[in-house]
Amino acid sequence: PGAGGEPGMGGEPGMGGAPAPRPPRFESLGANRPEVTDTDLVTFRAWVVDPDGDLIGGQLRTPGGAVYGDFAPDAGPDRFVLTLDWATLDAVEPIDFPPGGDTARTFVAVFEDTGGRTAELDVTLTLTCGGDALCDGACTPLDTIDDCGGCGLTCAVPGQICAPQGCACPAGQVACGGRCVAAGDGDACHPVLSEVLYDLVGADARGEWVELYNGTGGPFDLTGWSLGAGGQDYTYSVLPLEGVMPAGACWVIGGPERSAGNGFPTFDLLANFTPDLQNGGAEADGLALFDVPAEALLPDTVPVDAVVYGGDANTSGLLGADGNVAPVMAGDAGEGQSIERTPAGWRVTLIPSPGECVVE
Repeated sequence: PGAGGEPGMGGEPGMGGAPAPRPPRFESLGANRPEVTDTDLVTFRAWVVDPDGDLIGGQLRTPGGAVYGDFAPDAGPDRFVLTLDWATLDAVEPIDFPPGGDTARTFVAVFEDTGGRTAELDVTLTLTCGGDALCDGACTPLDTIDDCGGCGLTCAVPGQICAPQGCACPAGQVACGGRCVAAGDGDACHPVLSEVLYDLVGADARGEWVELYNGTGGPFDLTGWSLGAGGQDYTYSVLPLEGVMPAGACWVIGGPERSAGNGFPTFDLLANFTPDLQNGGAEADGLALFDVPAEALLPDTVPVDAVVYGGDANTSGLLGADGNVAPVMAGDAGEGQSIERTPAGWRVTLIPSPGECVVE
């Protein structure tokens, strides 16, 4: 029989087949608030459709790729949610902006399917402290004693409050001796001048002394304090102080020589006044105690205690502890005499008594 013919090849089947894979796509991305503070929780919601049904999941990232967290399924199909707090935002990308300011931050949502196909969409929010400052990543008011006018600026004096101008004692009080005291009780919180020998019989050099009394009720560190003396202002003869005065102590500062001419003092702090203390006369001179270092003393620095002596008037305008021109408080002591503070005020005493304070 004949071989017959080859069966017909027929036509090639159409290309048809499975449709090409498609990536997921965003319908929307949003947050529950446009501005975020350190007390807020910010919730991101994404609506992502995956035509192929092979979506793996999604993450929220920084534009640089750092990950805030993974989205979780939300109510409803194709809905996803992620909630973050301020600490997480700061940990992933440190928050920084000037006091009273804010910063814009962009968040990128990235969803991926099993084929590695992705969809991305971003949203930008404002991070703010609502007028407060940002201190170490946390919103901080700058009106507290721990952050007064700046991050970490602490009011160190007990009793101080944070006022608009910075740390200050409450109305009617002043800072003195490391604490706030009633404005009139300044002498109770720091040592005071008690007696001064400024004019010896013969040469004054290496024999003058100043007596201080510590009536604060506790030890007092003189480090950073100074004495200043002069006729035009207190910077003519300046002496740095140091050492801790015990409560009730009566210290004699000066010398270093001891003799009958200066009362044989026992010096608690040896120091030669250079130049010598002024000797009074037709115009008053003065001596003052300062709560600033000697090198920082200026002609207009206000003392914490002062005595103006000799002369009929304070013609040079030497300042008192209240910042005003001080009156003449003691007469002019003669050679070998001293001026001494008593409960009734300053006086000239004929016989100096170093180390015997009679302030109270």
